[in-house]
Amino acid sequence: MTDKWGRLTWISAARPGRTQDNTAARQDHLLARLRAAGLGARRNSAPRPGQP
Repeated sequence: MTDKWGRLTWISAARPGRTQDNTAARQDHLLARLRAAGLGARRNSAPRPGQP
């Protein structure tokens, strides 16, 4: 994760490439870390396969 100037602010642990983003975020307690820093997150609103 970087700030608006592109400086690294956080990096997660290495995981197998098959680990999905949501799983990694849960394992790293990413939302709690963002909230503690006064930040939030938005999900990707791109359509998923099989959904309109």
